[in-house]
Amino acid sequence: MKIAAALLGILLLAGCAGNKSVLQGGNSIFTEIRNPISTADQAAVEAAYGTVLAAAVNYKRLPLCRPRQAGGGFTTLCSERSILLQLQAADRKAYAAIVSLRNFRRNYPNINAVSALDAARNAVRDFQNVAFLNGVK
Repeated sequence: MKIAAALLGILLLAGCAGNKSVLQGGNSIFTEIRNPISTADQAAVEAAYGTVLAAAVNYKRLPLCRPRQAGGGFTTLCSERSILLQLQAADRKAYAAIVSLRNFRRNYPNINAVSALDAARNAVRDFQNVAFLNGVK
């Protein structure tokens, strides 16, 4: 009986070596599943977020625009409150999505994080669109 248990253990361990997980079409139930999202994927999303955030911060540092004067218009660079509100809303969503991606990858390193990455990419893309459509550079 002990010999049978030892042989079974050896076979299970041998089945783990170099095989794919059952969830990946292999025959091993003990093989670790690697997350297809790399650190480079996450860094690319965070870099894109950092770029658009820097532009939004520079826009926010401008003085607020005064009401347009009859026949005049704006004579200096200024930031409009309505655009600031749109940028802030898009920034909150993008930041929350990036934090969610970071937490997911840290807490579940062997679970597929593609949906979290897609959510972060989409939120950052929305932030970029808000900035671009309002002329924030």
